[in-house]
Amino acid sequence: MLINWPFHFFGGLHTGGMTTPAPQVLPANQMARYLGVPVSWLKSEADAGRVPHLKAGKSYLFNPEAVEAVLAKRAAGAQEATA
Repeated sequence: MLINWPFHFFGGLHTGGMTTPAPQVLPANQMARYLGVPVSWLKSEADAGRVPHLKAGKSYLFNPEAVEAVLAKRAAGAQEATA
């Protein structure tokens, strides 16, 4: 049975019987450690809709590639605004 998850977030795509592999997903504490930011900051950015995530109950799940892409885009925009 195929579960209809938001595969655009996870990178998995079901097409004609073939599924691309889902990328790594990290819980909030591991993602925060990976980024070098406080867990509280990461969760508040996720709650505000500024960082892509999924919530499973009280748990936050993050795709490192998706989060890095969003943060890189934000950093580039901030640099353009100050230039």
